[in-house]
Amino acid sequence: RVQPRILVLHAGADDPTQHLSLINAAFAAQKLQIVIDVVTFPPQPGPLLQQLAHLTRGIYYSADEQTRQGLSHYLLTCCLPDQHTRQFLRPPPQGALETRGLCAVTREYVDIGFACSVCLAVFSRPNLPMCPVCATRFTFTVQPSAGAAKKKLKKGPPPASAASAATPAARRTWPCRLL
Repeated sequence: RVQPRILVLHAGADDPTQHLSLINAAFAAQKLQIVIDVVTFPPQPGPLLQQLAHLTRGIYYSADEQTRQGLSHYLLTCCLPDQHTRQFLRPPPQGALETRGLCAVTREYVDIGFACSVCLAVFSRPNLPMCPVCATRFTFTVQPSAGAAKKKLKKGPPPASAASAATPAARRTWPCRLL
């Protein structure tokens, strides 16, 4: 069976406008079991291509000056072997994985953000009226303060009047910690 693979050679800064497209491509490649290896050249390797390689079980390597001189050797020994052969080889050090999300509005990386419940786009601000990616309108509920007493939940089915008046769940942004 042929094992499809992709090699990305990147020599520039990440383009924030391509973030969503590349992450979607990574998930598609992951589903099809396509390995994506990434070799970046300084000065500014960004976290986007590192996430791309990680999601597809590929190798991410930021080439330094010494590696550039032996690039063909590196590509043959690290990127050419298939997944089965790679388990017997020692890959280059991967470094710490950068997992911050990119705010869909400001195009800046955020540590803690809010996610759209439909398309999972990440935002740095919580009170947007609608998602700029999928155009879902958000409704916000007032959350009780930290000192408010919690109501005891009753067990059993809801009253008949509440079941008939039920409406579809409101869409809202959820706070999430990006690991």
